[in-house]
Amino acid sequence: LYENGVLSFSISGGEVTLKEGFEDILIYIRKEGERRGINNVITLISNGLAMKEEYLHLFKRLNVHLSMSLPGYTTFKEHTGVDNAKGVLTWFRKAKEIGLHTTVNVTVTRKNYFEIFETVSVGLINGASDVLLNRFLPGGRGLEYMDSLTLNKEQLNGMLDTTEEVLSLSKRRGHVGTEFPYCIINSPNKYERLSIGTQCA
Repeated sequence: LYENGVLSFSISGGEVTLKEGFEDILIYIRKEGERRGINNVITLISNGLAMKEEYLHLFKRLNVHLSMSLPGYTTFKEHTGVDNAKGVLTWFRKAKEIGLHTTVNVTVTRKNYFEIFETVSVGLINGASDVLLNRFLPGGRGLEYMDSLTLNKEQLNGMLDTTEEVLSLSKRRGHVGTEFPYCIINSPNKYERLSIGTQCA
């Protein structure tokens, strides 16, 4: 999927393995891109469960940007059913050691709202290069939890303010992956390090 000059490639990992042959898919994308004169970054989104050091080196070689989810630090298991926050942070550290750029994905809900500062901070401290911030949007099974997870207007603005604070302190940058209705944002022009899209909404 090409968007803004970036090729995105999403793979959902199970407990032990990623999609069979995914390495061959990445290699094919890179070789086919080179054949066509295209050398865009490939963005791979992972939950970190099946990550291996050999994958990190493959990503580095193929110019793959690794994006991993950290849906809350203390609430990670509550959101995912798996206690793997420390595992994800380990992979951020190992990726940084070999010079692989990464993004920490933080989806904010009512249940992890209280720890936005800590969650974003710990992702960056452990090696993430930047931040992808999302608000919970109900769909599929999420519809069953709409009332307990959906943020109100005050929390949406608090999410933006808190993340901007962390980015300012760490001198990093981030962006919101889920578009915002412009009328929800109290002060849309005050964010210097957090990019917020509003057009689609």
